[in-house]
Parts: sequence; C-alpha cells; structure tokens
Amino acid sequence: MDSSTMGSSSNSAGGGAQGKAPLTFAAADQMYVSLKRLFDTGVLTADAFDAQLKQMMIQDSAGHWWSKSRESGEWFYFDGSDWVQGTPPVESTVPTEVKGELGTTAVLEAPRVDEQKEVVKREELDLVTREDVKKEEVKKDIPGDLVGTPPPAELGPRIIALLIDSALLFVAGAILGAVGLAALSYLIGIGYFVYYWSTTGQTLGMKSQNLRVVRVDGQPLTWETGVLRYVGYFLGALCIFIGLLWVFWDPQRQGWHDKIAHTLVVRATP
Repeated sequence: MDSSTMGSSSNSAGGGAQGKAPLTFAAADQMYVSLKRLFDTGVLTADAFDAQLKQMMIQDSAGHWWSKSRESGEWFYFDGSDWVQGTPPVESTVPTEVKGELGTTAVLEAPRVDEQKEVVKREELDLVTREDVKKEEVKKDIPGDLVGTPPPAELGPRIIALLIDSALLFVAGAILGAVGLAALSYLIGIGYFVYYWSTTGQTLGMKSQNLRVVRVDGQPLTWETGVLRYVGYFLGALCIFIGLLWVFWDPQRQGWHDKIAHTLVVRATP
C-alpha cells in the first residue's frame, strides 16, 4: 500500500466527516466489493478506485484513520508515521458526536444497514455512468471506420515479427539461390505474405508475437485483402520506406499498406 498517498489523504478525509453520518467498517467492506468488481471488469480506472477509497477512510474512537488496500482489500491504519495492517475495532452502536464549524455539537445516529446498501448502489451506478461517458468521449477521437475494432498492437512486437519473417525468407532465398532458383525466391516471398494476410491474418513471425491482421470493418479477410496489403507494402518500401515508417506517427499504427487494404494489426485473441 502506498503510504504517501494514504498519508496525504488522511488529512482531507478528516475534514469531510463533519456534518455527515460516519461510514461504518461493514458498509465500507460492501462498497469495496462493488468497487473492486468495477475495477476488475475495466469499468473503473485505478485512479478513480483510489479516489473512492480515500472517501471511504474511517476514523476510530482512538483517533486512528483506517483505509482499505486497493490490491488486497485488507484494512490498514495510520499509527502516526506509517500505515500498518490491522483489524478494525468493533463498531459501536452509540450515537457519534461531531463538532460543527462553529463549535456546536451535533449528535449523529449510526446509519442503518439498508441506508448504507442504498449508498453503495448509488455510488456504483454513478461510477458506471461516469466511466461510460469517458468511453464515449474517447470514441469521438477514433475514425468512424475504426470504432469497435480492437486497439492497435504495439510497435515493438511488430518490428520483431517483421525481422523473423525477413530471416525466414532470407534463408529460403539462400537455399533456392544455391540450387539456381533465386528468381523463385521472389515469388515465394510474395506468396508467403499474401497467403497469410488473406487467410489466418498471421505470418509465422506475427504468430510468434501474438499479432494478427484484421479488417477495420470487422469482415473476414479475403485474397483481395492480402493482395492490396502487399501492393501497399511494396509501394511504401519503394518510396524510401516512408509508407512503412508511417506506423510510427499514425494514431492507429497503420502504414500505407493498412490504409490501402483497410486493415489493422492487433493483438491476437486466444
């Protein structure tokens, strides 16, 4: 658990407790379960999860601040210098007195269990709504024909895959050249890429890096896809490799061959 983050949050949580019914440890446990489920399914980001945990911090009768760990869900309390794992004290049903801003004392009854469950439901619904809005905002920045497609693969694995394919074709070309069939190696190179890009979407190099070529419209690959992609690949290499280097600055990591064939290189799903 990040003690610096929790340490800075203990002060802010203290001010938020005034004039508001305190959160019980049992209710916080229920809220954590809901938040963890949203986090594990990708609805809730790590930063949003941490922000919610800060709001769920509880101060016991001894003045210790308690907070749950995002990773383990265990309770930790601040002993004045560091966060220490521990077991929360037994909660009391005695009403809690809270000092108001003008020094007056207000008596707050412990919240009922059904009220806490309702709070958990409202918090979960609010988080889902906010995350859905964020996803829609991200989609606005994606070209229309790419909405709904998987995110593009990283450049590192793509470069490794290309090196592997190049090495395989080099060895094949060297063998054919040794027996006087060097011209055949060019046809094999063309057929190698066109075949795999038209069928499985994975050359041997791409398969080793768990990569796959897909169409941006979600339709199955065809021979036309493979041929167009190779033509674009050839043109991109012919123009001093600008068409191939295009992937370095294109938002969707598409080279000219991807633009022409309407394809995208993504991580292959099992």
